[in-house]
Amino acid sequence: MNVNDLRSLVTVLSLASFIGIVAWVFAPRRKAHFDESAALALSDDEEPTARAQADLNNDLSEEARRPGAV
Repeated sequence: MNVNDLRSLVTVLSLASFIGIVAWVFAPRRKAHFDESAALALSDDEEPTARAQADLNNDLSEEARRPGAV
């Protein structure tokens, strides 16, 4: 096996990886997830999401547990 064989192998593996990624991105079952992610930046939600609200509640409860907290 010489250097040219190794270069050819790397080229073929790179092409196979590229085709795999493209197939994953354009798979029909991923469309809903990508559509939801694309619309996320355009949403006008004034209320925080449930996860953000839970994080905020955890932060507030941690402050209350600190010594010297009011």
